[in-house]
Amino acid sequence: MFHPMGGGPMGGGPGGGYPRYARPQAVAAPLSITLEELYKGVEKELDLDALVDDKVKEMGVTGKLEVKVLPGMREGTRIPFKGRGLLMPGMKQEEKGDLTVILEVEDHERFKVDGDDLLAEMTITLPEALTGFSKEFVHLDGTKLLINSDKVVAPKSTHVVEKKGLPISDPESGDITGYGDLCLTFTVDFPRVLESDQIEKVQQLLPTRVMEPRPDLKSDVQEYEMADYDPEEWMQTQAKQDDESDDEDLHGGPQVACAHQ
Repeated sequence: MFHPMGGGPMGGGPGGGYPRYARPQAVAAPLSITLEELYKGVEKELDLDALVDDKVKEMGVTGKLEVKVLPGMREGTRIPFKGRGLLMPGMKQEEKGDLTVILEVEDHERFKVDGDDLLAEMTITLPEALTGFSKEFVHLDGTKLLINSDKVVAPKSTHVVEKKGLPISDPESGDITGYGDLCLTFTVDFPRVLESDQIEKVQQLLPTRVMEPRPDLKSDVQEYEMADYDPEEWMQTQAKQDDESDDEDLHGGPQVACAHQ
């Protein structure tokens, strides 16, 4: 977790004491935060004693740090702490190295981050996808957004709510200068079954489907009916077929190899 770097010896001290060292480079310590904490900002205590071994403690990296995470920071942001790093033998206290805290953002169950933008999913019904909707969406800070649409929303399409992404800060002052966007990808919940009267109503409302000429089944066209796909059932069937294939191999049953032209 810690990576002491730099700090080569500068020569022996008077009377055969410890050699003098140049000021060491900063050591790095990770701090794990949630996406909510990154969005809103948070003050967290980092226990250095729990992160380092005894050897590093003896070199001066010990105690607790109060880390202030500001809105606008990102995964990998470095927060410096002057004089909280390594103290090499023969060094004065004021020559002690620095420590850098590096932010690590935990994965979120609802949101993903893409630069300054937040990515999320929303599920709507088929009537909502076709006729419009007003749905509540809970943001990272608990704010409830009312998402409105009066257009047709296609499955897996992505739509943008502007300026509802991550805060963007000025690198010098730390002031918030803007926000990224919230990108919502829609899943459309289709009905599993339609009754005959519902089918008639849908056919009356929607454009008439184009019926292709039915092919002559006496030709090379083969006719099939689609069935529902169940992943678990498919895997069980495949496993059963593999077992049967293994049994045939063990008992000298038919073996088929791919023919290479």
